[in-house]
Amino acid sequence: MLTRWKSRQSLTFDSAHSHLDRLDIGVALASLALIGAIVLVLLHGDRVGISVRRFAPQGLASSQSAIQIAFDEAIDPESVVGKLSLTPETEGTLSVSGNQLEWRPKGALRQGQTYTVRLAEGVRAQNGRLLLQAHEWQFRVR
Repeated sequence: MLTRWKSRQSLTFDSAHSHLDRLDIGVALASLALIGAIVLVLLHGDRVGISVRRFAPQGLASSQSAIQIAFDEAIDPESVVGKLSLTPETEGTLSVSGNQLEWRPKGALRQGQTYTVRLAEGVRAQNGRLLLQAHEWQFRVR
């Protein structure tokens, strides 16, 4: 024998339960926003890069001054090739040791001349991080 049950269900509003639902939704939205931010950082990559700590000479310099740049991390020597320039153009030798870059002129720098040193972005640390902004300064030979 089949019996049919008719059930009457009633909906009730529980304000405490509703508040919890809103809290759950808020937490879920905040979690999604955080996950989205993490994904953007991963897709965009490391944008911190390496930085120049010290550079010389500054102001007045001797005619035998070497250009010296210290980074906050050890540098890949091959990544510096073609990145350092001196204006007016002057011949010299470049060396890299750890986090230190040094360029020595082959002869004396011209007295009274103002030189502009430019290190282009793209110098790479040994861990792969890059110099993200060019670094430029001037000095004058006394």
